[in-house]
Amino acid sequence: SSEHYDIEIIKKTIQDTGLKILESKLIGSNVYLPLAEYYIQNRQSLRKEILKRYQPFVENILFKSMLKMKQAAEDHTIEYMLLKCTK
Repeated sequence: SSEHYDIEIIKKTIQDTGLKILESKLIGSNVYLPLAEYYIQNRQSLRKEILKRYQPFVENILFKSMLKMKQAAEDHTIEYMLLKCTK
């Protein structure tokens, strides 16, 4: 399951450890959307590989998760943050 953290809480927690944040970048649109799009566009070939190891319901859950992830990324309800820090 995913954890949900406020961006400012993450930054404060990092700074409280003694690190200084030099740069922060929100890159969710470069992570979640391309991943979801790739899976959706290549589902048939990926499904074949997944079914070699897992039951069909696993791939179905994965596909539904990708659809939800795509929607959440488009709605900006999920994000991915890249931080550059120094001591």
